[in-house]
Amino acid sequence: MKTNVTISGIAAAALLLALVAAPVVAAEQSHDGTGPSVQGVVSDVAGTTIKLLSGLVTVDASAATIVADSDNAPLAIGDLKVGSIVEVEGTMTGQVLHASLIQFHGPRHDGMIHGPIDAVDTKDARFSVLGLQIGVTPATVFAGNNGAATGFADLAAGKVVDVEVAVFQGSLIATRISFDGGDSQSEHTN
Repeated sequence: MKTNVTISGIAAAALLLALVAAPVVAAEQSHDGTGPSVQGVVSDVAGTTIKLLSGLVTVDASAATIVADSDNAPLAIGDLKVGSIVEVEGTMTGQVLHASLIQFHGPRHDGMIHGPIDAVDTKDARFSVLGLQIGVTPATVFAGNNGAATGFADLAAGKVVDVEVAVFQGSLIATRISFDGGDSQSEHTN
C-alpha cells in the first residue's frame, strides 16, 4: 500500500510541476516553430508594455505589428484593453517577450444579455438593456443584421440586441453587440 501512495504522490508532484511550468514552456515554443509565443488575457497595458496571464508574462510591444486575427486589419496598441485575448510572437530577453507580432483575438466575455435597448448615453459611450448599464469601448465588436456594418451610432432605444459582456472593475463592458434586426414594439405585436 505504501508503494501506491508513493507512486500517487510522485504522479501528483509531476502534474503540479507540469502545471506550474506550462506558461514557461508555452513562452519557449511558437505555434509555427520559429520562436517564442504566448496566448492569454491582457491583465495590464502601460504605454508599450503589456502584461498577460495575471501579470506573469511581460511583453514589450514597442516594435510589434498588431493585427486583428479575423481579417489581419492593422490595430494600434491603444486597441488592446484589459480583458482582451491576444497571441504574441517575438523573442525572449530575460523575462520579457519582445513582440514582433500581436494578434488580437478580441475581448473575453463573462456572459450574455439579450433584450431591447432601454436608453443610449452617447456622451459616456454606454447604453442600457434590462436596466443594466453597459459600457462600449473601441475594442467592442459590432455585428449587424445580415452582415450589415454597424457601430455605436446604430444603438437606439427599442432595438433588440444580444450583448456579450465582460465584468471589469464592477462594471459591464460590451465585448460584442449583435443586432437582431427588430425592435421591441414589432417583436411583441401579432
